[in-house]
Amino acid sequence: MCKHISGRDRLMKQGFDEKQAMRLKWLSKDMNEHERYMQDFDLIFKELERWGPGSESDTLKALQKLPNKPTTLLEIGCGQGIATELFARHTDAMITAVDNEEFALKHLMEKMQQNGLEEKITTVCADMAKMPFDTKSFDLIWSEGSAYIMGVKNALKAWKPLLSEDGVLVVSDLVWSTDKPSESALSFWKKEYPDMVSVSDRIKHAQQAGYEVIEHFSLSDAAWEAYYHPLIKRLDTLKDTLIDSPVLIDFKNEITAFKQRKNEFDYEIFILRSR
Repeated sequence: MCKHISGRDRLMKQGFDEKQAMRLKWLSKDMNEHERYMQDFDLIFKELERWGPGSESDTLKALQKLPNKPTTLLEIGCGQGIATELFARHTDAMITAVDNEEFALKHLMEKMQQNGLEEKITTVCADMAKMPFDTKSFDLIWSEGSAYIMGVKNALKAWKPLLSEDGVLVVSDLVWSTDKPSESALSFWKKEYPDMVSVSDRIKHAQQAGYEVIEHFSLSDAAWEAYYHPLIKRLDTLKDTLIDSPVLIDFKNEITAFKQRKNEFDYEIFILRSR
């Protein structure tokens, strides 16, 4: 069993429900006051549009590199619909947007309705490991920054049957961009994301799972800034409210790691065709 899944199971044994454990992402630590932790975590993110690094330009770049135009698109971990809106505007596909947060899906549909795009989109509240879809249902599956929740190797295998013949999976993941990361980076990410590997290792995993690697590229600096700059401002706004909060300490450590990145790690987008 993948370490990341084990981390989720440990959280659930501590009293987190599955939704909470999955939203904690790579913050898989021992927490005695999990109720306060989740309350503080939600307080931070309820006002943030992005829940991870990404940008419209990077999403569109990946979209332009697809080998075929999709007609059925499954977006896994859609959040509040930043990429979903781009798909609705730039493709003719019928879109199924999946997340395990009802409030995010509600926000997504409200935004789509305001923009007259709702007829192209169906939302489904589901666990990404237990999605209620038939095999070969989609030409394109898209998952930005969320596959690690169930483990990327697990996701590659579990989602492949949902793809039509020659269907494409677009997935992004945090990866090492150097063979010799600094001790501080290695120490931080071994604790926060123990499944983190190099780009070449992820390519091997994709090939072993039965995919052809069409293209891959690293997210731009703007994609990191689009997530961390609003997060830093949000934490500063809440610093008096979150005094001595474990979640504040965790995010400060993560932000420090981001600021000291020095080309040691990246988010990589992989465009994979089912073989």
